[in-house]
Amino acid sequence: MPPRQTASRIPLLWLLLPLILGLVAAHHSSIGSPLICFAAAFLLLGISLVTNVTTQDSHRVWALTYAFACFILGYGIHLQLDAPNQTRTDFPSREATLTLQVKRTFISSTSTSKGIATIVDAPDHLPDFQGLKLYYSLFLDDSSLEPSPSIQISARAVLERITPDPKGNSFNTYLLNQGIWGSFTRGPILSEIRPPNIYHKLTKQARQWIQTRLLRGIDSEAPYAGTYAAMTLGLRNELDTDQKETFLKSGTMHLFAISGLHIGVIAACIHALLQLLRIPRIWLPVLSIILIATFVSITGGSASAWRALLMIACYYLCQSCRVQSAPLNALVLSALICLLIDPRQLFHAGFQMSYATVAVILLYGVPLANRANSAWKPFENLPKVAWSKIHHVISTSTHYAINLFCIGLSTSLVSGFFSIAYFNTLPVAGIITNFLLLPLASLAIIAGVCSIFASLIALSPLSILFNNAAALLLFGIESSLNWLTKWSFTSLQTTAPNTTLLLSLVC
Repeated sequence: MPPRQTASRIPLLWLLLPLILGLVAAHHSSIGSPLICFAAAFLLLGISLVTNVTTQDSHRVWALTYAFACFILGYGIHLQLDAPNQTRTDFPSREATLTLQVKRTFISSTSTSKGIATIVDAPDHLPDFQGLKLYYSLFLDDSSLEPSPSIQISARAVLERITPDPKGNSFNTYLLNQGIWGSFTRGPILSEIRPPNIYHKLTKQARQWIQTRLLRGIDSEAPYAGTYAAMTLGLRNELDTDQKETFLKSGTMHLFAISGLHIGVIAACIHALLQLLRIPRIWLPVLSIILIATFVSITGGSASAWRALLMIACYYLCQSCRVQSAPLNALVLSALICLLIDPRQLFHAGFQMSYATVAVILLYGVPLANRANSAWKPFENLPKVAWSKIHHVISTSTHYAINLFCIGLSTSLVSGFFSIAYFNTLPVAGIITNFLLLPLASLAIIAGVCSIFASLIALSPLSILFNNAAALLLFGIESSLNWLTKWSFTSLQTTAPNTTLLLSLVC
């Protein structure tokens, strides 16, 4: 009789799930006062604590009281965050001159700059607008002035409040979920008030240095050169229009966003490198996190990259504390920290896809792979000591293919679900090709990391070798996608989220 397995304990779910439900409830019906919610939550937490200490067999009462307190706390936090956006709800569009501090920049052209900024200074008749977050799209009269994070600029444009979209999947909805009050568009940048800080200057210089090294030894005008920079550094503006259309149609544009795939591959490379350098095991997590954080900063510090870094840090922490089911506990802990830092992330498609993908891999992909590997026993009747090299190669490669298929299947189900829910599209080609493209893209990222490391230690020939290897992989990826997107079955379009497709993917 097989030994009985104890259930994995994930105690932070008692805090995370009620908190999420409270945030969702407040997102759909913002009624009440944050102060009242906070007072009620702390009162219930006190009752829960007293009940747990003084009453025997109080687990059910304690759990319900504690969960309800977390629910009310989440409700109150959302009300508190939403309060600043109630400024001038009936504000009419008007032209204004504002001083903005850029927080984040989007892909821009040579004549337009787009991004998210905070109002630093406003006219006297708009005193309550200071500190509000805006989406800006401004003309660049002077091409030498290119806004970057932390820069302060003066601009004159049209200021208007962002209104919710009934469909719920538009860019306006995305901005509102970011806590952005309005937009500041259709006007020029007048002057630079304060330059970027030293941190953003250094990261920009490091990004330019890395991009130069990645193009060493390959044709900088070739299409795969832009693909290489886009995949390694997340510079999607390096892709031309035809490339963007190809990757969008095939559902593979996610390969060019610095996200969990990139950070996971880079973390594995850094961990292996530190082990080769004989770094003491106690210092491995600290040095790994520092190096990954440096890379994330250089690539622009996207939210998905910081979330992936947080997941890795939480995994190291849970593993060092020898917590049961360290991956799942790390996932829950990182989600809880993310929501405590910025609860609005819960309503971002990126946050939902990141955590749903990892959760499905851990809860579905890995167990499925383990069961499939245990069922597949090649050369079962031949003792392993008698295996030849061919037997070992066949066994290893088939088990690797099984793992790849199971993990790819789970991630494809998640990506298909969210593509239908948010974009009314099922990227059939993306689901089919992800099984093959994810390993190839991972190899290209590994080659990029090795090229950067070789450049750091002045091994230029080795850096050129890795660059050409990555270019060959990316040329193959792009050629196959160009051929695939010519067929009519690459994607299925729907006018609204298809409930049948969603339920079939879930089941």
